[in-house]
Amino acid sequence: MKKGLQAIMENDIHKSVSVEKDIFDQIINHSRSMISVINREYVYEKVNSTFCREHQVPNDSIVGKSLSDIWGDDIFRSHLKNKIDLCFSGETIRYESSFYTPRLGERYYEVVFRPLTAGNRGITHLMAETFDIHDLKLSRQEALEREEELRKIETNLPVGFLRCMPDGKIIHANKAFIRLMECPDDIGFQNTNMKSFYPVEILFAIQVEQLLESRSKKFGRVFG
Repeated sequence: MKKGLQAIMENDIHKSVSVEKDIFDQIINHSRSMISVINREYVYEKVNSTFCREHQVPNDSIVGKSLSDIWGDDIFRSHLKNKIDLCFSGETIRYESSFYTPRLGERYYEVVFRPLTAGNRGITHLMAETFDIHDLKLSRQEALEREEELRKIETNLPVGFLRCMPDGKIIHANKAFIRLMECPDDIGFQNTNMKSFYPVEILFAIQVEQLLESRSKKFGRVFG
């Protein structure tokens, strides 16, 4: 009787574990990021569907292979091994990199290595999660390039330009504005608030509100 009850309990536990594993696998495989599990021998033990799709290879051509097999020994030793070793020491490693995948070509990615523990055995594996940040990276670069171009234009124009935060704190003034204010450089503006240029402080708040509503505004005369 006891043996029969024990067998039923073990069967129920096995089914429960199997269901949990199936749910976990579905979550991992539906992730938009590339996910892999790597052991201490630097061998892939598991990869998700996104990883296989981006590399255009079946699962069994990755699982069981080392990182050197997949990425080449030079890339493994110069770019991956040190980060992976740090992860196996207990650190979560996060970095950005660009690399080639057959489906999309060369793109920018954010890679996160997270240590995985197995009971009292300590850290036995790591999970590598790779997010595609290509479009975001290009948008940031484009924004930086536009900002630099704008700065160059502002610097050389004979018209005074001033930038400030919505609270009035001045963060940048071009050379023409500095000359108009008869200051030796823009350091003199660092502790200055745009509100101090207005005879009535509320006028500044009104104009900022109009600008935040995407409406251009001619400020009129202010006092320096």
